Amino acid sequence: MNRRELWPMLGGGALGAALLAAPASEAAGADAAAGAANPAGPDTLETHVRMRAHPDGRPLYWAYAGTFYGQISGQRTVPLLAIEGISINRCEPAGAGVYAYSLREAGWFKDLATGQVLDEWLNPLSGRVVKPKHYYSPQRQRFTAEKTEPVLDRPFPGLEWTGYLGAPQRFAGSVWSSEELLVRTTNPDTGAARVQTSLLTLHATAADLARTPKRVVPTTMAYQTLASWVPWMDMRDIPGVISWRLFGKKVERVEDLPQHIVARTRKLHPQLFEG
Repeated sequence: MNRRELWPMLGGGALGAALLAAPASEAAGADAAAGAANPAGPDTLETHVRMRAHPDGRPLYWAYAGTFYGQISGQRTVPLLAIEGISINRCEPAGAGVYAYSLREAGWFKDLATGQVLDEWLNPLSGRVVKPKHYYSPQRQRFTAEKTEPVLDRPFPGLEWTGYLGAPQRFAGSVWSSEELLVRTTNPDTGAARVQTSLLTLHATAADLARTPKRVVPTTMAYQTLASWVPWMDMRDIPGVISWRLFGKKVERVEDLPQHIVARTRKLHPQLFEG
């Protein structure tokens, strides 16, 4: 992963993480709180890998949809755009207690009422016409029971990454696994620090997880971020935040994905399906 690939993951991709402005002291407190709240158990890694992907490295797919919200400081949160996307992911052993994870995803912003993919959009929070930045995001990470970390082709100056897997939670025949990410980036020219957070929650049934590890575990997900304005919104000096709120489902075959998204992806990002 290089600098060009990392930025879409941090600020654009849905299964990546969005940006949230915060003082460095608050970020340090969040680091400690995340570690204390999510102690890794003996089955944390295996459970998460089986729900997120498959431990033998076979490719599996996700389809997701949701809403892009905005909030001017002191005002109510309002829905702005619909989001939809697909991804392909793989996870395979990379040593004792380590998995190599890769993801390629493509997503689009759409009109809330018509579902039309938007090339231009009148931002109601600013009154300005902008161009939503649809995304293609390749990512590579390394998973252990204690942490997740990015795999980079070369160092990324000013990047501090803290990723946690939450211990599986079980209730009423269901199991939830979580992936929490806190990433701090520092501008080398100004020294300004930004912190991004995201929370991915996976859900499966205990019965499906109890089956042989060779079986694919049917899984759904919920994903949420809280972030500062993205640049393409052109919010300038208006204070506020955005939020992605997504839901999705893992499937085994391209044929099981929404075919209108597959067709659009094959046209614009055919590399998602390569390899």
